[in-house]
Amino acid sequence: MTEKKNRFIPSMRMIREAAQSLPEPSQWRADTYQVPMGEERLIEFRKVRIKIREGKRERWIYDGKLFVT
Repeated sequence: MTEKKNRFIPSMRMIREAAQSLPEPSQWRADTYQVPMGEERLIEFRKVRIKIREGKRERWIYDGKLFVT
């Protein structure tokens, strides 16, 4: 038998709360940052470089779809 994966999909409220604890992306060495939610859940953010008018800037994103400012 195959084991069913227990996929965790956080709500927008949970993502917003987790984003409040994110460090400044330019000062974090790793490309990812995980925020614990409850005892067994993690919300992972990934650092990306985006092009803006003034040059390039690093930002956190969630699941490759949502910019976190």
